[in-house]
Amino acid sequence: MIKKIGGQEDMLEIINKNLAIGMVIKNYKEMCKILKQDVVDGGRNRRYQEKDWQRYFDWENSGHKYIIIDIYDEPLPKDDKRQLGNNSQYVEHIELLLLNYLSQQEGFKASFTLKGLFQFLCFCNQKYYNMTKSQIQQSCEVSPYQVNHFYQRTYQKFRDIVFSSLRNLKRRFLIIYKEVIMISRTEQSGNDKKEIILPATEQEEKDILAIKRYVLEQMGLESITQVYLKFKQDQFNSMVNHLLQQRYNINYSFTQIDMIFNHPHIIKALEQAELEMQKRELNNKVTNSVNEQAKNILTKNHKEYEEKYNKFLDECLGEPNPTKVKNLFRLDEDIYTESQNVLTDYLLKI
Repeated sequence: MIKKIGGQEDMLEIINKNLAIGMVIKNYKEMCKILKQDVVDGGRNRRYQEKDWQRYFDWENSGHKYIIIDIYDEPLPKDDKRQLGNNSQYVEHIELLLLNYLSQQEGFKASFTLKGLFQFLCFCNQKYYNMTKSQIQQSCEVSPYQVNHFYQRTYQKFRDIVFSSLRNLKRRFLIIYKEVIMISRTEQSGNDKKEIILPATEQEEKDILAIKRYVLEQMGLESITQVYLKFKQDQFNSMVNHLLQQRYNINYSFTQIDMIFNHPHIIKALEQAELEMQKRELNNKVTNSVNEQAKNILTKNHKEYEEKYNKFLDECLGEPNPTKVKNLFRLDEDIYTESQNVLTDYLLKI
């Protein structure tokens, strides 16, 4: 139960009362009013204040507005790296898979859709894209809200992880990548119709941009993030595609990620990545073994202590001698385990 401290409501209680995922707060002063906090001067003080807010919820800015994209059940510790969107635990694996794929390609180009990348990287199975939401609801016996919420949060998480990895590869000059808008059109060939996929021209990009903005305004929403947070992506896509077909004879559009790379550099980076992965796996096995050894030593020590203490009690007459009891050595469970794990992390983990 949330308690009140010093006559003021707890921050978590205030947030749960006044904020909701998908809500739009018009500006900083309004946010302070909602959270019952003082308005501070801009610059460093405001950054510190917002950093503290990020322990409780996450948002996306749209101009001066705050769009709430997540609210945590419990506040994050002040030094929790999730506040920084840390995806480093995934990057190593994703890079290895991508480098391996690129090393097998001829030439110096490769293209992916986000859907293709998610499947290639094994973020999801075939059901994720091939089953309808109603089929998933029936198979898993869950509500429509649960399915929509699952897709909303996993898509955003997958996307963040992928682009963290791509940016890391780009910073190391292993790839150049760019997002390209692709369009689908239907062309008549004799009596047959066929779909053609090609990059959008600059004018087509402007047309698509204008239609998406128009639909967003018609739905009364601020950004595509809010579309997903309110589970309105099907409605948004349907309206956009209808207008694209009606006005420009475009069936639909999608984003493709084009990568350019130098083959020799990819091969060299792949070899290094594989070596580093082997080192990491070996190091994990060693550190896990050392931690397990500490647990076994603790268990053995406690068992021996109990045996010696019980034997001592059986042999002594009258009150036990405190000096002899003190000489029996028993490891402190909390201190020993925590200390050994701290030393493992500090001295062994790479």
